Amino acid sequence: YTKKVADDEEKARKEKEKQTEEHNKKLKDADDKNKEQIAKDTATANKLLLDLQNEKILAEITSEDEKAKKKLEIDAEAKKAEIDKLKITEEEKGKLKKAVDESLNAELAKIDKKAKDEREENDKEFEKNLQKTLNESRLAAM
Repeated sequence: YTKKVADDEEKARKEKEKQTEEHNKKLKDADDKNKEQIAKDTATANKLLLDLQNEKILAEITSEDEKAKKKLEIDAEAKKAEIDKLKITEEEKGKLKKAVDESLNAELAKIDKKAKDEREENDKEFEKNLQKTLNESRLAAM
């Protein structure tokens, strides 16, 4: 009889241990899942915050050319941050970053050239209108 009681107690103890292990595993899995979700949410929140800060910076810039330049610079910095995350050699990262810089500089140069061309065109138009007004004034004075 005591043998049977001892066996039953051992069986009950093992069953209780098994239930405790399963419960602890469920808690650990839930905790891991929560930590993973928190990490994802934090990354999303950080990206959203960065995007909002960039939008604020762009909103404060009134010139469309300056806004376009700043957006290019922000995008280039984001690309460089992505490059830093890559698991490649520093040499390869350097080449990629150099390509990003070259692309940025080319785009900035295009914007500057377009602005310069527009300014020259506006200056020519202004000068033409000024000359026309002066000629009209001279004719009217005669």
